Amino acid sequence: MKKVITVTVDRPIGYVHHGTTYPINYGYVNGVMGGDSEEQDAYILNDSAEPLESFTGLSSQDMMT
Repeated sequence: MKKVITVTVDRPIGYVHHGTTYPINYGYVNGVMGGDSEEQDAYILNDSAEPLESFTGLSSQDMMT
């Protein structure tokens, strides 16, 4: 079942890390653990080209609860 989630953006559009510029807003879903035992990574795909601090929306895949 798709779920409403909030992504904390720690690498907004335009963020530069070791010479790589992030072309999208990238962050994590607080409280959802990924396979690497870290919080689940998330890319925010939307029509905005603006850097974000957070984003709330529906997950693109079914999530286990």
